Amino acid sequence: MRKVLTCTLLVLLALSLGAARAGEPTLESVEIAIDEAWQKVNTFTANMTMDMTVPLGPMSVKSNATGQVEFMRVGDGQRFRMEIVNKLGGNMPIPGGAMEQKVLSVYNGELIYSEMETLGMKKYSKAKPKEGGSNDPMGGKGVVESLRKKGEVKLLPDEELNGASASVLEVIPNEQMKKEGPIKPSKAKFYIAKDSGIKLKTDMFDAAGATLMTMSYVDVKVNPELDPKRFEYTPPPGVEVIDMGDGMQKRPMF
Repeated sequence: MRKVLTCTLLVLLALSLGAARAGEPTLESVEIAIDEAWQKVNTFTANMTMDMTVPLGPMSVKSNATGQVEFMRVGDGQRFRMEIVNKLGGNMPIPGGAMEQKVLSVYNGELIYSEMETLGMKKYSKAKPKEGGSNDPMGGKGVVESLRKKGEVKLLPDEELNGASASVLEVIPNEQMKKEGPIKPSKAKFYIAKDSGIKLKTDMFDAAGATLMTMSYVDVKVNPELDPKRFEYTPPPGVEVIDMGDGMQKRPMF
């Protein structure tokens, strides 16, 4: 009788453990969940910060960018607007010390228009978006699909980020990812909001574990009313607009 009871308990324990494992999230189930959440996002705004260190031999360039991101879904397409101030420093010899750039990028569904002001001088450009490339989509299953192309993807335990529960994905980059950007990370982590599917944060690390880049969206507002004219752009009369062809991503790396 004791043997029968012991065997029964072992069978029940095995079944319960199997059921628990079956209920655990997988990369595939997380991908489906965040895409379902992302499909409900028609607009969003966020404050953006990005800190990046680009090693250049014994020297380095440090970049600190802050600004605002606006997003609008239009049918099957998307629009975005980004206004940032980027401060460059580091131990590179920069004339006059740290340099400040003001950047406006607007994607109207057909072309990306950009204006950049540096040292009081403005440059204007336009480009057709390049399909694919190194930049992650802003949310949904496209984020996971993009990361799979970058390297080995691993699902980590959820974390709280700015009061929101986030799915966390770790990527060990392949050689292609290391070639695509100005930094060569050995590991990256991506935080995706479970309630909206928006990619809230990206961290990239070198082989020693030091942070090379951190990009965050904070003060995220989902589905606010946005004027579609925010995603239109007309260059000032008489300025030269450099045509970059199809060499740009649909949005900057941040």
